[in-house]
Amino acid sequence: MRPKEHDLEASRKDVSADKVMVTPGSEFAKGATGANLNLAFSSQNPVGSFPPSTSGHFDVTGNAWEWTEDHFNPLKGFEVHHVYDDFSTPCFDGKHSMIVGGSFISTGDEASVYARFHFRPHFLQHSGFRLVASDAKAPATHLYPGNFSGQAAARDVVVADDTNDDSNVYESEELLGMYLGLHFPSSGSDEGISSILNHKNSPLHGLSFPQRVAQLLNDLQPQRTNNRALDIGCA
Repeated sequence: MRPKEHDLEASRKDVSADKVMVTPGSEFAKGATGANLNLAFSSQNPVGSFPPSTSGHFDVTGNAWEWTEDHFNPLKGFEVHHVYDDFSTPCFDGKHSMIVGGSFISTGDEASVYARFHFRPHFLQHSGFRLVASDAKAPATHLYPGNFSGQAAARDVVVADDTNDDSNVYESEELLGMYLGLHFPSSGSDEGISSILNHKNSPLHGLSFPQRVAQLLNDLQPQRTNNRALDIGCA
């Protein structure tokens, strides 16, 4: 969508097509190819805040990670690195979709056109959708048929196989409950339902974690600027 601007295909022929390789982070938001990357505005921006690409598309990089149709899958020649052997392989499970394009908070190699990451739908990761209509079927890679339906199918396969109940230490039902409780502490309050369903070792201490961190920060009475705080984390 950006043939010569922050574009993967172009960067294979011309390194200058990847902003990370040639542009200081402070310059990411400037110029005709500016994008909301590298904390340029510390928040998402309205579509159309930057000039369109040469093909006329707005906001095709930066601002929000783009959910793709593809399940996270290994590229040709993939090998596990001994320093970080559990980053990718536990997520080749059909339950993780790929995100590309970077968000406003993406810095360093995460702002590169080569960055491809993977998350479950429930994980809040500054992600969004870029809608493109096509007359042909999307050339996506699905480890199970369908994108979100494929993720449900992958989950059901594990549930049906009792031998796998304790094999996935990377993501358990308890951890899923914890993530949801941390990020959505008010979920179910109108219905009188706890945001974390009762189960063994329920992480009740983790409820409203972002809100409690904000309260701690407020208690320190820092000098106020725009009345906003940036929460950076990976959980």
